[in-house]
Amino acid sequence: MRAAPAQTLDIPALQKRLDGGTLVLDVRDAADYAAGHIDGARNIPLPELKARLQELEGWRDRPVAVICRTDRRSAQAARMLGEEGFREPLLVKEGMQRWQNDGLPVTMKTP
Repeated sequence: MRAAPAQTLDIPALQKRLDGGTLVLDVRDAADYAAGHIDGARNIPLPELKARLQELEGWRDRPVAVICRTDRRSAQAARMLGEEGFREPLLVKEGMQRWQNDGLPVTMKTP
């Protein structure tokens, strides 16, 4: 059975979901994540996602907003989550590039 395409979220819609039980999954590499990410986002780089799905087990029936720099890697990750049985993978359109261009806050963390 093939998963349906992920729903998309723009940045304003993502902002509205940040307080309401949506996981932000950042699939960029650790260095990019450390250089600036959405506060509370969980980092699992795309190449590691399949092997680390158990870390997201509690989110199978809840919304997971997937973000990367633009929306290319996150589109792959959202598709993978859907294929693995996650009910609500959400693709964040234009990713961190748009988030930062809009002047929204980022958290920096040493990898």
